[in-house]
Amino acid sequence: MKDMADDDGRRRLPNRRHNLTVEMEYDGKAFVETISFADDGTPLEIFADGYKEGSSMQAILDDACIIISIALQYGATKEQLAHSLGRVPAFHDGRETEIRASVIGALVDAIETRPELMQLAIEHKR
Repeated sequence: MKDMADDDGRRRLPNRRHNLTVEMEYDGKAFVETISFADDGTPLEIFADGYKEGSSMQAILDDACIIISIALQYGATKEQLAHSLGRVPAFHDGRETEIRASVIGALVDAIETRPELMQLAIEHKR
């Protein structure tokens, strides 16, 4: 099925789409992220769980996933989103580095750094 755009430029999600569920960690907490994408491999939607259902933090995570998904559907790339989100200094293995300032940035990084897994999901569905 060919993806289509609405009149306002938002890319419409196909009824059936490829998706991939990955486990990730941020600040010592485990999360599960599901990424849905178009037939061409473009990520269009994400969902994430990791906080207690009904908690304020899970609500924030849900809202962030909606905002990220809408941005992707309007054509923002995962690279643009990742570039726009904050990083903070951290130490890892005795050297200074940078990590995402929040779990929201980590969600976008999970999209950005797993293109090979997305391709595997697409090939698996064929």
